[in-house]
Amino acid sequence: MINSKTNRLWAIVLLLILSCSKQQPKLNALSGYWEIDFVKHKEEQFIPKVGQPLYDFYHLEELRGVRKKVVPKFDGSFQTSEDQTPFVVDKLNEELILQFKTPWDSWSEQIMYLDSTKLVLFHNNNEYHYKRP
Repeated sequence: MINSKTNRLWAIVLLLILSCSKQQPKLNALSGYWEIDFVKHKEEQFIPKVGQPLYDFYHLEELRGVRKKVVPKFDGSFQTSEDQTPFVVDKLNEELILQFKTPWDSWSEQIMYLDSTKLVLFHNNNEYHYKRP
């Protein structure tokens, strides 16, 4: 016969499994090319100049990744910078945080929203809104 302690233990294990599995598909959507749609500071929106879209490329494996700046080419492909900024993903109070570190600086960016078509990052009181190209 199963007692109430065993039931509670199984409920906790199931809850942990479900909460972890909920974050992984969200993180899988990060990898790939993202176009900066606009930047929001307080109540103002700043849109990149027409004809000069800005892109970032994210590559994520497990909880480690890199971000690169990329430029679109006329043939529809992208020219990727040789420079890349490594990051790790941390979970802090149900929030996903990208922790970046270079030899010169370190900073964090909070993932406010992420799905397969939209990404919103928060850094230095700015919201960076991305869309898939």
